[in-house]
Amino acid sequence: MAGEYATPEIIAATRVRWGLDKPLYIQLYTYISGVFKGDLGFSLDFNRPVLDVIVSRLPNTLVLVIPVMIIGLGFGLMLGALAARHLGSKVDSALQVLALTFYSAPTFWLGLVLLEVFGLDLGWFPLLGGGLVGSFQSIIWHITLPVGALIVAWTTPIFMRLTRSSMMEVLKEDYITTSKAIGYPDSVIFYRHALRNALLPSVTMLGLMVGTIFSGVVLVETVFSWPGLGLLLLEAIHARDYPLLMGMFAIIAVAVSISMFITDLVYGLLDPRVTYK
Repeated sequence: MAGEYATPEIIAATRVRWGLDKPLYIQLYTYISGVFKGDLGFSLDFNRPVLDVIVSRLPNTLVLVIPVMIIGLGFGLMLGALAARHLGSKVDSALQVLALTFYSAPTFWLGLVLLEVFGLDLGWFPLLGGGLVGSFQSIIWHITLPVGALIVAWTTPIFMRLTRSSMMEVLKEDYITTSKAIGYPDSVIFYRHALRNALLPSVTMLGLMVGTIFSGVVLVETVFSWPGLGLLLLEAIHARDYPLLMGMFAIIAVAVSISMFITDLVYGLLDPRVTYK
């Protein structure tokens, strides 16, 4: 922190400046009390408050993650339901192979392939991302490849396999057999009754993914040089910026807690059997 060739005087002054000369329990109390006041500390690398650094990078990550979640969930549910509808057929087998193949492909490798083919060879998309700068068309142009890599190798295969497995269990329930006996059309039974109840595992995964957003996009943001929270996390690790790392972990913990609370509320909307007292 003081520099490789710092003198003992500079090192002592640095310890006093950052409160490192105080006992550990006082340092801990000072940090925790600051967190409850919205003060996450001061970034050693950026020389700015940690919260300001995180807030400045958050929009760049959200513009990647929100489309990835929405589009990936939509494609995953659609393809998972299609596979369950044609269980055991060639369509089901083909979708299973595709899901397993793309899920096994590392996101950073797929990102490099997309850059090589569509950025370098064909020249359709820019090689490096610039963040939320420029026109709307320019932003869309820059996020297409990283968003595509995350959708293909991350969210779609996960939600597809979850939906298929859940649909297989739901279709064995007694109310599905009763609906068939009553004479409801297969499409109504499948999409209105079975698919709705099969959404619960996907909703759970959607909530849990909030905690993996930072780790999930860090490699993609690094490959595409996209200045989001994932790249910020990597920069903080390389710079040993511990206040920034601790601040990001605190933000992650709060985000996961809120997302899981919302997930519990959505359960009650999807399944009337779920009640909260």
